[in-house]
Amino acid sequence: MAPGDATGGPVDEARLGADIAALAAMTRDSAGPGEHAAAAWIAQALRAARIDDVRVEPYRYQSSYAGAHLLHLAAGLTGRVAAAAALVSLELEASGRRQWLRRRLPAGEGRNVTATVAPRGPRRATVVLVAHHDAALTSAAWRSPLVRWRTARRSSTPARCPVRSRRRMARWWSGSIMPQG
Repeated sequence: MAPGDATGGPVDEARLGADIAALAAMTRDSAGPGEHAAAAWIAQALRAARIDDVRVEPYRYQSSYAGAHLLHLAAGLTGRVAAAAALVSLELEASGRRQWLRRRLPAGEGRNVTATVAPRGPRRATVVLVAHHDAALTSAAWRSPLVRWRTARRSSTPARCPVRSRRRMARWWSGSIMPQG
């Protein structure tokens, strides 16, 4: 892990870039083996940075939204009242406020990585960092020749354009968070 240790040592930019490239090279499928491997890699890197309180915690979740969306679509096609109910249900599911349908569908097990860094002196504040280490698999719509052609013809950041090579994404990301020059 790039900082070298949890005591606030200098940031090793080459190591940070290597860490980003290592994670970007992994297939990190949601609630699947790739996400499990990424979680284990992150936990090991945090421990190597001398962070003692590192935990990998399982959670239940689907690897795709397709099942829930298809059931909502099917319900919506049966009539106006059902369509209104399906729309409300889809909104509640997608926003995470009430995922009643997903709890009934088959699911995999994902992994959260949590760590707590003890303060070096009196605690003045609490900082919470949150990041995804899984990467949803994209549908064929994002891999079509039209998308690749459009991507090649315009200059944009990977955040705006989902079709990029992993190596190129890692270079862009490391350049955007590390000082240049």
